[in-house]
Amino acid sequence: MKYTILFFSILFLNITLDLQAQDKKFQAVFIYNFYKNIEWPASYKNQDFVIGVYGNSAVIPLLEKTVENRSAGGTYKFIIKKINSIDEIGKCHMLYLPTEKSDLFPDIVKKLGGSSTLLITEKAGLGGQGSAINFVLVNDRLKFELNEYAFKKASLKVSSMFMKLAIVI
Repeated sequence: MKYTILFFSILFLNITLDLQAQDKKFQAVFIYNFYKNIEWPASYKNQDFVIGVYGNSAVIPLLEKTVENRSAGGTYKFIIKKINSIDEIGKCHMLYLPTEKSDLFPDIVKKLGGSSTLLITEKAGLGGQGSAINFVLVNDRLKFELNEYAFKKASLKVSSMFMKLAIVI
């Protein structure tokens, strides 16, 4: 009986870890596609495209692989920047806040102020609290919420096709 419980516990853990890894792969692809469907203000154009990731998220190497050999706007690079403190945020086009760092959400929103940084989160409820995009699971499928007010506050424009793919809140 002990071995059966142990076996199923390990199996469940492996399946859960595989699903989490798969979600991170999808998130990396989604994040890259956000770049293609969102327009930043002029002050954020004509420069390298910076995607900040707070902490040691598994999405970092996946994002690096996703943007490898790709350019932003034809001549600019994608830069994936690991951020370890709120003071390091600086000017990013996007900032990804993984679930394990969600307790910092209020401080990060305050730090970003009225900047045109697209804040991306993955914890239930953060879309309604001011995150521009929040990843959610709906019927075991990765989806994303889009907070229209957060987009307007950040002076970001989103394509109508993109809006159709989102859960608009």
